Amino acid sequence: MKIIALPLPKQRVFLHCYPSEILLKKVTIHDRIINRIYNTWDAWSKSKSYIRQKTVSLGNSVLHRTSHEESFLRSLSSAKKLNDKEFYSSTVIERPDSLEPNRIFQELIRLQEMKRLHRNNLIANIVGLPLTIPFILVPIVPNVPGFYLCYRAYCNYRALIGASQITRLLDNKELQIQSNEKIELAYRSYLDGDHHKLNEAVGHQEFSDRYERAIEQELKSSKNQ
Repeated sequence: MKIIALPLPKQRVFLHCYPSEILLKKVTIHDRIINRIYNTWDAWSKSKSYIRQKTVSLGNSVLHRTSHEESFLRSLSSAKKLNDKEFYSSTVIERPDSLEPNRIFQELIRLQEMKRLHRNNLIANIVGLPLTIPFILVPIVPNVPGFYLCYRAYCNYRALIGASQITRLLDNKELQIQSNEKIELAYRSYLDGDHHKLNEAVGHQEFSDRYERAIEQELKSSKNQ
């Protein structure tokens, strides 16, 4: 897996990972189910139904409020499919020259400690599910609270698995943390207002948007403290 690391306010680090070729070849039943859900969600977004459009709009707003830490842990959870040899040989962290490796290690340790939070949230979501049963009795309106709790339970479960993969990552004494000049130059361009080069360097057109949301989350968090 390739993990991109960029600096955030408050000495935090933004981490985002992309699957390796080895991982992409390991398609599970879970992957097929998730792909079907994504296809259904995409179909709902194109539907003319007001209820479906409203549901998609609310869902997307929830997705954009998801913390950058949780998003990373969930994306890392798929590494569970790799054995230790595959995991260690294919995982590399790329950073700009201006980001010290020690900050990345501190962020990984912080993420590893989020196990308890996601475990407690998972239990709370499962306990709350029976309370949404009355919505099932109204067939015209989707059981949005039930869907939401199911979704959050799933997210916390995946984040919990991701936190376990952090432990594997830290156990790797030969963890590769490489400075990448291309990412450094793209990061500087981002600071100057050119977001396109960052997307180009990483190879994902939505990367800068994710990074910007993470910055906003950290700034908002510092104001609330």
